[in-house]
Amino acid sequence: MKKKDSAVNWISILGILLLSLTDFPPAKAQALKEIRIGTSDVTSTNFSIYYAKDRRFFEREGLDPKMIIVKEEAILAPLFAGELGYTTFSTSAVEATLIGMPFRLVAVANEQPVWGLVVPKSINQVAELRGLKIGVSSFGGTIYSGAVYVLKYFGLNPKDVTFLAIGNTLTRIAALKKSAIDAAAIAAPGDILAAAQSTGRPWAGSALP
Repeated sequence: MKKKDSAVNWISILGILLLSLTDFPPAKAQALKEIRIGTSDVTSTNFSIYYAKDRRFFEREGLDPKMIIVKEEAILAPLFAGELGYTTFSTSAVEATLIGMPFRLVAVANEQPVWGLVVPKSINQVAELRGLKIGVSSFGGTIYSGAVYVLKYFGLNPKDVTFLAIGNTLTRIAALKKSAIDAAAIAAPGDILAAAQSTGRPWAGSALP
């Protein structure tokens, strides 16, 4: 009788061990909560969001992220209306809080702006940009705000240049190659690509104080 009981016990223990080692699929009882994130194409500034989605970090928290490509100048309306729950356009959202919009910043992915100002090789000082055309993604965004900061830091008034909102990185690179603009503020690694495909060279915005 004891031998029989011992055998049953060992079988039970073996069964428990096998169950603990089995890789069961995740439970399907709880559906993932869909969240809509307003963002741009992949850049160095929002790469972490796309990486988190690809590595399923959101799923581990019970979330199903939907990336909605939006122009930065158009982000506030759908965000305020509740059509989007989140955005990677932190500059626009933070500035909107100054006029009373109910937004808040929950995370910062970069310690410093990661972008470059691509200029002609003939230009050696920021002051030489006076009277020239600078391409940005949109007005009021991170890229635009960074370019304005650089101009002011080196003693130029933003009105001393002409800003043109001409779209994403590839559009700005094309405009540089066609000489439709004289310089462009571009997030990394697009600034390096732009310098390689045009006659310009990048100044690193992140290297500025």
